[in-house]
Amino acid sequence: MGSYSFWSALVGYAGSLPLLLVWLAGGALALAHWRQRPRVSLLCFLSMALMLVWFVTQAALYAVLPQLLENATDMVWVYAALGALGSLVSACGFGLLLWALFGRHEA
Repeated sequence: MGSYSFWSALVGYAGSLPLLLVWLAGGALALAHWRQRPRVSLLCFLSMALMLVWFVTQAALYAVLPQLLENATDMVWVYAALGALGSLVSACGFGLLLWALFGRHEA
């Protein structure tokens, strides 16, 4: 059973591969352009790192929580809270990108 859940989780996360690649590429580009545009690069890197860390955290929580929660009612509330927190994290990540794009730039 453990092997099945590992492979099913891996297949489930395969759909997120494009996002993971964009976050990694965005972080790499931010680091590559750090000297030319330090503030923009920092904001971009923070955005990419935030979304990547949340993805990994969320995946770990979704893997562990079913064993920790006692009943379905608890699961509903916890997953609803995780969804709301995920939306907040995504909004912050995209907000950082908008700040990098449209905020005051160095001369």
